[in-house]
Amino acid sequence: MEEKVQKLPSIADNIVSAFDVIMNRADMNHSFVFSAQAFWQALLTGWIMGIVVIILPSFQLGFYFLSITALSSLVSVLLYTLVVWHILQYTQRSDRFERFFVPYLWIGNLQVVLFGLILIVGQIFSPMLAQIATLPIVIWILVWLYRIARRQLAIGGMAALGIILARYAVEAGLALMVAQGISPISGS
Repeated sequence: MEEKVQKLPSIADNIVSAFDVIMNRADMNHSFVFSAQAFWQALLTGWIMGIVVIILPSFQLGFYFLSITALSSLVSVLLYTLVVWHILQYTQRSDRFERFFVPYLWIGNLQVVLFGLILIVGQIFSPMLAQIATLPIVIWILVWLYRIARRQLAIGGMAALGIILARYAVEAGLALMVAQGISPISGS
């Protein structure tokens, strides 16, 4: 049986939808397309935007650093989605996978866009001011990621907090493995 490929909204439309959702101007269930294609669009867009916004300004650190950072960020998000998939399978909520991850990823992508804009403004005016400006954005995004987990997965507060913190645990664990196990000198 063939699946019909659905026309996805543009990246810009999804970023605007994410902004409308976190500003309480739109309902997330009516703002996004929920499908496997929409999931991959959101995931790969976030990965590429992360490379452009976060990694490219660090280009002077060299190709090795850039390639390891790009690869580890992709592995991190894929590993996190697998962890959540298995949690959803175990709790018999796997039908909610796209309903959770599509808004989760687009809100994260909005965060990358906002951080990129702050980075540019910080380079023009004051890096210290830029760092201060990111704090409320980080808090607001975390609040929304928590809300997305609670609403879209129909879980309690502690479970939602666990789902959100699992992302940072995966990233920290992967960063530790990369730091401990890969060295350009030893070649391992």
